[in-house]
Amino acid sequence: MPLGGLWLGFKLCYIVEARLPTGLLPEEQQSLRARLDTYLAPWLQTFFVDAELQVVTDPVRLQMLDRPYDEHTDTSLVRRPQLFDHLMGRTQFEVLCRQVREHSEDWLRNNESYRRAVDEAVERGRLDIQRRITRLNQRKTSRSKRGEPIDSGLDREIALNTVLLDALPNPEVRLDAIGLVALSRLAPEQFGGV
Repeated sequence: MPLGGLWLGFKLCYIVEARLPTGLLPEEQQSLRARLDTYLAPWLQTFFVDAELQVVTDPVRLQMLDRPYDEHTDTSLVRRPQLFDHLMGRTQFEVLCRQVREHSEDWLRNNESYRRAVDEAVERGRLDIQRRITRLNQRKTSRSKRGEPIDSGLDREIALNTVLLDALPNPEVRLDAIGLVALSRLAPEQFGGV
């Protein structure tokens, strides 16, 4: 950043968790949620986007952005709205916020660490679910060979496992928080006499 330069961007925090399939009975939801969470544990995915709508990948910039807020050296734009007005007009800010919101889920879903986590969860889930389905089918076959009635619960269990497998590749993502970040070497008082 050049001396006195200003960098504006957004911090986006998404909650990611496995999507619970629809059409479940109330008593099935809790146990299936627990199973999904073992394959794809909920997590918080954070990333930064600059005012030109580019995901920030520069390690030096990311290191600056990852620092915790320090009330002695950082300035909250919420507490000093006149600074915000100097940085960007309200209309421009509203347009930029809408654009960030419109594109942010795509940025998240295309993020390498996000994709890797989902792919690993799908593989873990696939192996476990296929093993479960195989055992359930073996139980059905064994009962059939012995002339025992086949429990309709087995068919439901097989169907539920198949639905779980289908749900894993497309987790639910929710934007939990978004914040504007301004980086500058200037002190707040140096912005246009504010």
